[in-house]
Amino acid sequence: MRFTPRPALALCLVAAFGVALAPWWTLEWQGAVGSGTAAIDGATGTGGLAQVLVVAAAGGLLLTLTLRQAGRRVVGVLLGLLCAGIAAVGIAAFSPDAARLAATQPAATLATDVTATATVWPGVAAALGVFGVVAAGWLVARPMAARRRPDHEAPSLEVADSQASWKAMDSGIDPTQDGPGQEHS
Repeated sequence: MRFTPRPALALCLVAAFGVALAPWWTLEWQGAVGSGTAAIDGATGTGGLAQVLVVAAAGGLLLTLTLRQAGRRVVGVLLGLLCAGIAAVGIAAFSPDAARLAATQPAATLATDVTATATVWPGVAAALGVFGVVAAGWLVARPMAARRRPDHEAPSLEVADSQASWKAMDSGIDPTQDGPGQEHS
């Protein structure tokens, strides 16, 4: 089976979009107003950056469907950078800033003791980003050739004289036909 970069990259981006909406951190807080626990997804915790990178990369992937090989290479480089950004955001999420994450939860903003713990989802996002970089690199190195439509044979015009052709059309005869009653296929 031959590796094709676009389906692999598409699968990676769809998975990364789902991961961006998964709970990346568990936030626990205690204070004078009470205590609580909340799960914070990647899109909320990164200020939407995780989601924006995936959506932009998906748009670039769709763009490769309309471009020729040179354009696919250029977009492939940009997709590699976007996927590297997805990986970087996933790696950075392992050391969460509890105060910044607490700002996303109204009940935790007044708490005195806030702790944030990363789940497995930032690691999955980082792995998908790295896989996306590999697939984009493959797209740059070997862009898929455009599918060619089969060429249909054009009917041959074997009329030596253009005036004879016009006279034949005036009398109701198709000069592109091989003979009387025969049609090209």
